[in-house]
Amino acid sequence: MGMLRSRCSDELVASFAALAKHRGQTPSALLRSMAEELVLKETGVIDSPSIGFEAKAKTVSTRITQGEAERLGKILAAEQKTASVLLLALIRARLNKAPHFSKDELAALREATRQLQAVGRNLNQVVKAIHAGLVRDPLDGTFIDALRESVKSVGSHVDRLIARNLKRDLL
Repeated sequence: MGMLRSRCSDELVASFAALAKHRGQTPSALLRSMAEELVLKETGVIDSPSIGFEAKAKTVSTRITQGEAERLGKILAAEQKTASVLLLALIRARLNKAPHFSKDELAALREATRQLQAVGRNLNQVVKAIHAGLVRDPLDGTFIDALRESVKSVGSHVDRLIARNLKRDLL
């Protein structure tokens, strides 16, 4: 198993240790989970989650027919994954009943988050203008309905993305 090392100030080390203790983790476990979260966010792939962390990984092998191997090869090429990464994602999706997002799906989730943040910023600006007395008329139902529909649309998009992901990954 590899090791990451970094030089930090004594103050940062003490603060990080205190944060880890507050979270009920060792500094090593907290750093590992933060690194995994960053790798997952950036690549959509993670090799060893902290949950259920074990010192040694188990190897699983299986035999498939030539036709299955060819179809698997097409899936791997389309998803730009190795067989190991794809099988690990399928196993984890089944065991954890949680989605394992591809890079494209993560990009779609980031875009949905960006859209929701924009709606929130706009709403915040309107509320500030109302409180500052810059807007005479209170918000009408049309504006509120448009906001509600924007949020529902993004939520539905995310729900469909998760459902499609789970349907694909759960065996």
